[in-house]
Amino acid sequence: MSEGRVTFHEVDEDVFRHILEYVYTGRVPERASFEVLRDVLLAANMWQIQDLESAVLNFLVRECSPARCLKIFLFLNSSGDLFKETMPDGGRESVEKLLAETIRDRWQIIAGTAAAAASDADADEGDFCASLCDLDLDSLKLILSIKSDQEEIADFSFSFNQVDGNCPLMLTTFYIQCTYTYMQSDICLGVVNWIRHDGNTAERYPFLSEHLDQYFCLHQISSSASTALTVLHAEASGNEEVWYT
Repeated sequence: MSEGRVTFHEVDEDVFRHILEYVYTGRVPERASFEVLRDVLLAANMWQIQDLESAVLNFLVRECSPARCLKIFLFLNSSGDLFKETMPDGGRESVEKLLAETIRDRWQIIAGTAAAAASDADADEGDFCASLCDLDLDSLKLILSIKSDQEEIADFSFSFNQVDGNCPLMLTTFYIQCTYTYMQSDICLGVVNWIRHDGNTAERYPFLSEHLDQYFCLHQISSSASTALTVLHAEASGNEEVWYT
């Protein structure tokens, strides 16, 4: 340390600048990237600047959107009880609820399997956006478990609450089966997309049998999902004639 100067090795220069700005202006750096906001929050927690910590958490919860909720949820989930004292009332639950709705309604966009691009509103979210392909294995498994739980509940609910008494049993059973196949195929295609992302097939393929195929039933997926698995297996094995079994 030189005379009149203190060096903070643990904090990035941009993060420290935003903390100083808050101290003098009381404003949260709303236009900062997600990573900077995250690091400001962690630094505020480390230095026990509770007003700043609370302000950033309020901003993240308030500005949480379908395009942003995945990244915000995973960060808050990984932080455990770190922000227990400064989290706004119902904040974590609000983020979790929005994520569950987004997984249910926008799965194909999150999984990167949608034919159409995300909406213009999503494009405005910048680096807050995230998809399954951006996640590490543990985060992916967490999201897949939420999706799987939703489908089990949806299948159970439809079976007992949505069946028309005048509908022939065979037709009702067929409809339930088609719906379940569609849901299982969605998960399968999301997993395939994650494995193949950025040419990571060789590195990620072993995770299929070790961790990921438990989230979907091979006997309940569509022909397109089955074909995607076949192509994936061929890529990983270097044998285009080999089928996934």
